[in-house]
Amino acid sequence: MTKRGYEEPAVSQFCIFLPTSMGRLRELIDLIGRRNVHLVALNLLDSVDAESVRIIFSDAATAHDILKEADYAFTQTDVLAVELPSPDALADIVAALLTAEVRMHMAYPLFSTSRGNSIVAVHVEDLPLAARVLRDNGFRLLDEGDLWPAAA
Repeated sequence: MTKRGYEEPAVSQFCIFLPTSMGRLRELIDLIGRRNVHLVALNLLDSVDAESVRIIFSDAATAHDILKEADYAFTQTDVLAVELPSPDALADIVAALLTAEVRMHMAYPLFSTSRGNSIVAVHVEDLPLAARVLRDNGFRLLDEGDLWPAAA
């Protein structure tokens, strides 16, 4: 919740720093999967010395504990998960944020869907303002519970 009492749905994005070596990403995915936590989104940036992996997990609290226990270097930040009601809706998201002068730092797709629609993660400069702008423009914002089917 913000200082003004505004609470928007948001999901946690983890930025995990891995040394560049074969198999490190696989080790991370296996470690997380053993605790029944799933990757909902993945964005990988590889450089000569290290990989920066941005991941949204199905259970952020458990993922945080696992990463901490395993001594991974990581940061955690909130991003908006926005349902795309049509294939060209990303252009509408960008236009709405631009009109409100909200800077978008990055966007990437999620592996899951919502009501049959694609979902995009959006990292912005001003999360509460971006959430309000997107809602006012008819977009549905999702939280962690919307991103992975509940266990049967």
